[in-house]
Amino acid sequence: MMVSLVTETVENGPGGELEIRGLGHRYGTHEILTGIDLTVRPGEFVSLVGPSGVGKSTLLRCLSGLQRPTEGEVRYQGAPLTEPVAGVAVVFQDYSRSLLPWSSVLDNVALPLRSAGKSKKDSRARARDALAEVGLAAVDPQAYPWQLSGGMQQRVAIARALVSGPSLVLMDEPFASVDAQTRADLEDLVRRLHGELALTVVLVTHDMDEAVYMSDLVVVLNGKPATVATVLDVDLGATRDQVATKAAPRFAELRGEIYRIIHPAGNAVPAPS
Repeated sequence: MMVSLVTETVENGPGGELEIRGLGHRYGTHEILTGIDLTVRPGEFVSLVGPSGVGKSTLLRCLSGLQRPTEGEVRYQGAPLTEPVAGVAVVFQDYSRSLLPWSSVLDNVALPLRSAGKSKKDSRARARDALAEVGLAAVDPQAYPWQLSGGMQQRVAIARALVSGPSLVLMDEPFASVDAQTRADLEDLVRRLHGELALTVVLVTHDMDEAVYMSDLVVVLNGKPATVATVLDVDLGATRDQVATKAAPRFAELRGEIYRIIHPAGNAVPAPS
């Protein structure tokens, strides 16, 4: 019988799972983000979208504790988050750099548990469960990441994020480096895991279709420095389908709202003369 990947976490504070208050960040004199206020509630799936270079990845690094904002604060389950903490996992875009090429698939997934002092036997057992959760039960656990396809490598990265039983998963454009069919498969995988494991997810993506399809809320960043331009409630229901959901009129409406904010009127491409 599969061991649950969900472990005991700190009880939520009076606000949300993740709270951002007055967050700003600058690199030297270059101000990237300003006045970011946002609450992500337990179990929500939130996407961050905006123009290229607007600061989406910078914001995600601040939310993970990998980078301290120059203004404001981030709180996780009621406590200030100023460095990486247990309960928060990150999935990066470039799986070829985030996975250790000299370690087996199994040892890559088990790494967070081994780093936390868990025994090799227990860590590997839980790593096998995590691999099964992401559809890799039949993959040779002693294979190296570079022996797998890009989509399978990203599944390994997702398994590693889940193995310690986080309540919050932060994802930085995790499907940007795979083909369209693999992207759709991974989108559905993450939506399934979000529901089955009761995860809170924050996803950075440049793909507006992906943001609408995946999310409960879409946060649109815009401006220089970037602020929250709007927060859209994605009222497409809990059950979604790559064909039927994306063909729904409401899907097109939501996508259009995001597009109009990111690309204001006047940016239309003229017809060839």
